[in-house]
Amino acid sequence: MENKLKKKAFDLAVSDRVDFEGFQKNIIPYYLYAKATILTSFYEGYPNVLIESLALGTPVVGFDCKSGPSEIIQNNKNGYLVRYLDVEDLKDKISQILITNFNREDVINTVKKNQIKYISKLYEKLISSLTNV
Repeated sequence: MENKLKKKAFDLAVSDRVDFEGFQKNIIPYYLYAKATILTSFYEGYPNVLIESLALGTPVVGFDCKSGPSEIIQNNKNGYLVRYLDVEDLKDKISQILITNFNREDVINTVKKNQIKYISKLYEKLISSLTNV
């Protein structure tokens, strides 16, 4: 979709303010210098891009699709969850995140519940409950 998006940026007269970076091997600097990470997926499993962003202290905005983002995004703490496919709400949340000063350490701390230590304990508990049935 790159060519289509470049044409759209040109048609909207914003091509001088939009960068199309293409594939990057090292994405860490992008997270570190970004004001936010925006995820507009229609469907998600468990989006690593949100975890990566938060682990580096960059807040996130994402659609509340069936699974994934709602398990990660904590409104006003590490970003904003957007009503599913609601473009006006997306616009509002992006505007809000641009004027909010999130504390980087607080954002990083929100991913602790997603660390392998925590998740593995949840799996152990689930497996134990199934073996006791």
